[in-house]
Amino acid sequence: MSEQIELHKLHFATREKLIYFLLASAGAAIGFAITLRDSLPLEWPSILVILAIGVWAVSFWAGIRAIMNINHFVYANAGYLKAQNEVPVGYHPALFEIATEASFDPIQKRISRWQKLQLYGLVLGALFLMIWRVALAYPDFFPAKLLIQFPAFMQ
Repeated sequence: MSEQIELHKLHFATREKLIYFLLASAGAAIGFAITLRDSLPLEWPSILVILAIGVWAVSFWAGIRAIMNINHFVYANAGYLKAQNEVPVGYHPALFEIATEASFDPIQKRISRWQKLQLYGLVLGALFLMIWRVALAYPDFFPAKLLIQFPAFMQ
């Protein structure tokens, strides 16, 4: 049993480290993009930098929410351990386990959702920044032109 507990501790510690790493990455990316944005005029390619900043901000917020949900999970787990030590009258172990799973599963799903949003937001922001660099390298590049010309390619 103690090996299983140690495995759970390791899993959550690794999960939390990843969240903090992605939080730091999103924060650094926001800072970098803001310094880029200061010298850019408000026209087509620089809008991608603004989108990247927005997506990275969402990623940062998702990381904070994931950490908050992990803390909520730890608190719920402490309540579970406390309730397990105080055996109530009419205690039925199977019902107790079902109730416990019903309370922990939604928290874990929320943690997972926030973590996915955090990762996808970071990647999407990087993608916007790469598209911005391509747009700067090729000034005639404009996505609306591609969409207008796309039906011509189909014929």
